[in-house]
Amino acid sequence: MQKLSDLHALLWADYGPLMDAKALCKVLCYPSVIALNTARVRGRLPFSPVTFRNRRGFFALTKEIAEVLERLEVERTVDALAQGEQLTVARQEQPNAACAN
Repeated sequence: MQKLSDLHALLWADYGPLMDAKALCKVLCYPSVIALNTARVRGRLPFSPVTFRNRRGFFALTKEIAEVLERLEVERTVDALAQGEQLTVARQEQPNAACAN
């Protein structure tokens, strides 16, 4: 797992302090800016979009996107561990066919 500061540094080097919608699509794996905008309108974005008066579109703070990616990675790791524990418990509960007479 990559440290948050490393992730932030990588994103900062590529995008600077603010990320535009195209960059957000690329980093967060949205298929298009329209899909990203639809998620924004529905209130389903995992970050707080930033808008500027007299400026089209919306943006996000690079630091916040790094935090979102870190949080998603942690959740994915926890889910994988939980799945592993469920599989282990399920295997222990199944009778061993080789031992049955």
